[in-house]
Amino acid sequence: MKFISTKNKIEVEAEEAIFSGTAPDGGLFMPSMIPKVEPNDFKDTENFQLFSNKMLSFFFNETILESKLDAVVSEALNFAVIQRDLSKDQMPISMLELFHGPTAAFKDFGARFLASSMNTIMKQQANPKIVTILVATSGDTGGAVASAFHQRRGFNVVVLFPKGRVSPRQQHQLTCWGNNVVSVAINGEFDDCQRLVKEAFA
Repeated sequence: MKFISTKNKIEVEAEEAIFSGTAPDGGLFMPSMIPKVEPNDFKDTENFQLFSNKMLSFFFNETILESKLDAVVSEALNFAVIQRDLSKDQMPISMLELFHGPTAAFKDFGARFLASSMNTIMKQQANPKIVTILVATSGDTGGAVASAFHQRRGFNVVVLFPKGRVSPRQQHQLTCWGNNVVSVAINGEFDDCQRLVKEAFA
């Protein structure tokens, strides 16, 4: 599977899409094709970790992560993922609770998968470089990213958040990490934080 920008059709490898974050043209990376899946593809996936591993295998086939997905998912989802059965009148319905991660935010799922994927790729590189993760947040994203990358060798995290515009709990969660995570309160709004990040990558 290759990945393309939402603004053009130039294909890149999975690792480039993962480490770049955004495409050079300002677009977002997406799979070059949407794979066709069938219900039977998931008949042996009795928990969310196995389901995730199977689903991701369609998007990361023939990539550097293909043979490592099981380990990546196991590391990323190393917390309780609770699925509630809401079936009624023979209609099978279930709901996945997304607030059981380390920071109680649904963004733990994406942030931890990203961190585990990047870490796995770097371990396969001969001379990996130090990677700086720069993120703007209005609260939940920064905490999830900080938690996911905290104390990971080879990564530095800088979190920008608007001063006085996050809750006390969120500010504590953004600033409690230390080690390889630095959080900076910006005089302004979230849009100002986001602008600084975009300017840094311009």
